[in-house]
Amino acid sequence: MRINTKILKFFQELGVSNKEIADSYGGTPQNIWNILNKDTERVPLDFLIWIAENYPQLNINSLLKKDNNSSIISEPYTVYEKRPATKQDILKEISAILDKYL
Repeated sequence: MRINTKILKFFQELGVSNKEIADSYGGTPQNIWNILNKDTERVPLDFLIWIAENYPQLNINSLLKKDNNSSIISEPYTVYEKRPATKQDILKEISAILDKYL
């Protein structure tokens, strides 16, 4: 599947029109139609960058692969934040380790 076809499918699933894309990206709905529908049209790099910035759920790496079976939707990122350790927490951990081995 071609890149423009994958992008078109993504926008259709979201229900985003060519006019909405054109208004946000800059251009006309006809330009967007040409990018997404013509087999001879190459997807401009700045359009791919715009998509990456405005639709982070779209996995650009999968979009560029020739594999048709992979999903182009990114898995949500899990953010792990470790709280800052207090002196008391560190002393408890050290005590637990010493108790275990001594």
